[in-house]
Amino acid sequence: MAIRFFFEYENKVIQLPVNPETLRVAADGNNETVEIVSLGEINILRDVKLKEIEFQSFFPRYPDAPYVLTKGSFQGPEFYIDFFESIRKAKKAARLVVSDLNVNMLVSIESFEYEFRAGEEMDAYYVISLREYRPYSSKILNIIGTDPSTDTPVAVASTKDRPFTTTKPATPKTYTVVSGDTLWKISQRFLGSGSRYPEIAKLNNLKNPNLIYVGQVLKLPGV
Repeated sequence: MAIRFFFEYENKVIQLPVNPETLRVAADGNNETVEIVSLGEINILRDVKLKEIEFQSFFPRYPDAPYVLTKGSFQGPEFYIDFFESIRKAKKAARLVVSDLNVNMLVSIESFEYEFRAGEEMDAYYVISLREYRPYSSKILNIIGTDPSTDTPVAVASTKDRPFTTTKPATPKTYTVVSGDTLWKISQRFLGSGSRYPEIAKLNNLKNPNLIYVGQVLKLPGV
């Protein structure tokens, strides 16, 4: 399995240089038990809570080790630390993609801890906790008059929602291929139509649009 960890944020896609040894995904239940006369205790099933994801690994200082997966685009620990800290500072969500594990979701960074250990070439060891993020919005109420019988205001919901989320769908400038990708799928996702895949092929000088590989960085045309 070609498992790779990617984060997408603000038109930038980065791959973690070293895969975590374990990936923990938890989704607590939200069910409620109540007592019903003549039935006793029953369980009311509800939607599960937001998924929580946690893993730990390290950012290597040098690219020579065989376990480093980003030799062609290697960055030191400071690059990744700044990347995650900037997301937290902006109070925005990012997208986590784990190839071959069917993980592709918006997440918030709940905690990010890192440390440098003496005698280990200044590698940065980290633990990161993520929570599934669901965009939401609030309706605006417009007062249109009063009810004559009660003299109370009458309000209706506006037809437009006011989004609270600051995550904006945008076409990134580049995209890193993950397992299962095709140019058609990439074009459908970012350009709105799979039939625009020849534009990606032309922009990246791909003689055969069917030959792309995991980890390949593709330039994307504007929408």
